[in-house]
Amino acid sequence: MSNSKSDELKHEIDGLEKAMHDADQFRTLEEQVADMKRRGIDPSQAYKDLDRKEEDEDWGDDTWKENGKWEPKTPADL
Repeated sequence: MSNSKSDELKHEIDGLEKAMHDADQFRTLEEQVADMKRRGIDPSQAYKDLDRKEEDEDWGDDTWKENGKWEPKTPADL
């Protein structure tokens, strides 16, 4: 096998290996839920907690919470 052909095949194999590794990093929601259940975590409660945390972060400062003057954050606030 010539050097260029060998290099081409090595490059292709490296690309396929990277693609397989990248694909292994992501799991479907169904797989994530099954994993959480296997570890004894209630998925519905965990996702509710995440949603609640995002809402709390979007409230602004404590004065707004106390006075009920909720305003969503804008890019200018960041």
